[in-house]
Order: sequence, then structure tokens, then C-alpha cells
Amino acid sequence: MPVSVTLTHLFNFLTGNIPVPHNMTFEEYLVAKKINIQDFSNYEAARFQEWKQLFSQVHPESFTAQKKFLLNDVRRKYLLKNEE
Repeated sequence: MPVSVTLTHLFNFLTGNIPVPHNMTFEEYLVAKKINIQDFSNYEAARFQEWKQLFSQVHPESFTAQKKFLLNDVRRKYLLKNEE
């Protein structure tokens, strides 16, 4: 059976990018990005609320594109530790 692969799928596979579901909540998104929700919402409540509102209005991939560098900074501050 032939497999249909688009350039987008190939790029995502090669770069390790995983498509984000459209129906993901902001909290699920933060966990996927390895950001501690509790710490982020406590220490930067205004930014957390602003991002949550924007996230509800745009596609998750669009949100990532808009906040890419800021997400990295927030992740460094509020890294979600692996619970083992």
C-alpha cells in the first residue's frame, strides 16, 4: 500500500516538530511545552492571562509562531520537572 507523505509531514518528522491538536487547552499546551502552569500563573499572572486569552483566539501553531522566543524564556524560568 503506498504511503502519502507531504513536505510538511516530512519536515515535521525530520525536525521533531509534532503538530498541535486544534482542540488543545492552554494548560495542555503549556504542559506539552514543558512549562509549569502553577509557577507561571503565580509569578506572572498578567502574562499568563494575556497568553491564555490569545491562545483561545488563534490556532496553537500560530500562537507558537507569535511567542516562540518568549516561550523559550518562560520555559527556562518555569521548567516543568519530570515526575517519576
